Amino acid sequence: LAHHVVVQVASGQLVLGPVRVAGYVLLSAFFGSVERVASEATPPPGVSLTVERTDKFWRLALPVGASRDHPLANPFGSDSPSLEPLPLPPAFVVAPGRDVSAATCCAMQRS
Repeated sequence: LAHHVVVQVASGQLVLGPVRVAGYVLLSAFFGSVERVASEATPPPGVSLTVERTDKFWRLALPVGASRDHPLANPFGSDSPSLEPLPLPPAFVVAPGRDVSAATCCAMQRS
């Protein structure tokens, strides 16, 4: 949610008035994509959030028929608008060490 609000503010779709966003925090950022990252293809033992469970969450959260490349799931996907021109403030990302969605978020950010 924080990411999507910041994108709306940066693109001018949401005006906050005299308030400005100086930065934001992503706690357990939950992104995905159709392409599986290594931690999803071969999850480490004892993960707290499994691939099967994240797939179920995406089916419940996304519009009917949407894939994990929907802009709500994958801000870097082909269906998402470019973030390149937006003046995004700094983000602090806190990722749990033992779930596959955290690795997905970090892998997507590096690509």
